[in-house]
Amino acid sequence: NSAKTIFRYQLHPFVYTTVILTENCWVMVDHTALSNYIDNIQKIHELSKGDKVLLKTPFYFDVSVRELIWTLCFGGTLVISEPEGHKDPIYISNILSEHQINIVHFVPSMLEVFLHHPDTKLPNSLIYVICSGESLQPSQAQEFYRQTSNCRLLNMYGPTEATVEVTSFNCEDLKAHKIIPIGKEIDNTNILILNNDLSLCDSGSAGEIYIGGDSLSVGYFGNEELTQKNFVDFVDENKITKKLYKTGDLARYLRDGNIEFLGRMDDQINIRGYRIELGEITSVIASHINVKKTYVTTKKANNQYDQIIAYVVVKNKTSSVENRIDLFDYINKRLPEYMTPHSITFVNELALTPNGKIDKNSLPEPQLIFSDNFIRANNDIEKSVSKLWKKNLNINEDISIDDGYFKLGGDSISVIHLVIDINKKFHTCILLQDIISLQTIYEQSALIMSRLSKQSEFPPLLKSKDVNKDFEVIEL
Repeated sequence: NSAKTIFRYQLHPFVYTTVILTENCWVMVDHTALSNYIDNIQKIHELSKGDKVLLKTPFYFDVSVRELIWTLCFGGTLVISEPEGHKDPIYISNILSEHQINIVHFVPSMLEVFLHHPDTKLPNSLIYVICSGESLQPSQAQEFYRQTSNCRLLNMYGPTEATVEVTSFNCEDLKAHKIIPIGKEIDNTNILILNNDLSLCDSGSAGEIYIGGDSLSVGYFGNEELTQKNFVDFVDENKITKKLYKTGDLARYLRDGNIEFLGRMDDQINIRGYRIELGEITSVIASHINVKKTYVTTKKANNQYDQIIAYVVVKNKTSSVENRIDLFDYINKRLPEYMTPHSITFVNELALTPNGKIDKNSLPEPQLIFSDNFIRANNDIEKSVSKLWKKNLNINEDISIDDGYFKLGGDSISVIHLVIDINKKFHTCILLQDIISLQTIYEQSALIMSRLSKQSEFPPLLKSKDVNKDFEVIEL
């Protein structure tokens, strides 16, 4: 018993998160919170001995805690994908089918790509598909159940500060909900929806989510000030003071006891499962010596998912900062890829509303980053790829064959659709990892010509012996 007590209060390895302006923090999760989470996950979707779980989440993303520790605690088999494999739907599809995976996690935006990809499928072996990290849309759940009837789709919610996930909803019951709820709280966890004065909201009224109970982490490593700010004291109806985590998430309780997520109360956003503070991006851009003002916001890409865009006012219009590539290089050295703006638009000023806020209606459409010297497509393949780019990126202007795909607004989701279109057009079998490093029409066309010269007909997508090189299996 003494050994167990010591174990439960030791710290689990820290999990990284972005929580507030310029503060990159490590969250300290103790074993009380971790064991409570693992026990609850087992109650929500029981893992039987030998069940296969795919570990495809990077270790710096808290979902990997569930995939790794929960699986090994209850006798499951862990199938480990190759690094960056989670970005390639064809690779994931082959791993799922080849090894008859029973449980897998998807960020909703990636689930949508997977479900609509012509060369992927959900194998019959799947028992649970778990979604978290973003809001799951009804259309995504409907498409999921159109493709499979033997698998449960679970929508879960939780910040890293409360140990991965604290609510769960079974998406089989969608008829009563126009918006998919995040569900009900797990055991030994308190979810309170409070007004600004920390009074309880009435059922159906919107307020901020506060989390208490055994799920709470210890706080932020080396940042007591931020810990005190986000982990607040709350006096309940019995005059007992409890510690709660202030999430910044807006929600309301429904009549059936489920919680409906309504969005953020600040500038924090979720992109592909990453929690991002727009203020942190703003701070980095503003730190450039020749940037006078900047405004960072988001815009829907093709009315589907958010992309980060930035507007910049420069101090010296003749300076090199006007060269967007130089500014991108500056940003890339200080922020990870998923926080890099998809476009930077230079403006003379940032107009304000009468109450002193940025006048969003006055902002121009984001400017794309075209090459200085236009090089026209020289052959039929380059011309065809150029047309695919225009459709994929929703661009009307002519594209130079040395323009950069990601500098024109492409991202890790849109490039998957580009690969699909290329394979469909040329009857090739190009994989995501083949194309991800080739960022120009010229380079991609050269790859296509090389593949076409080596094949006379469409080959198998991926041979099983090729898949076997890219994973490792751990069995207990």
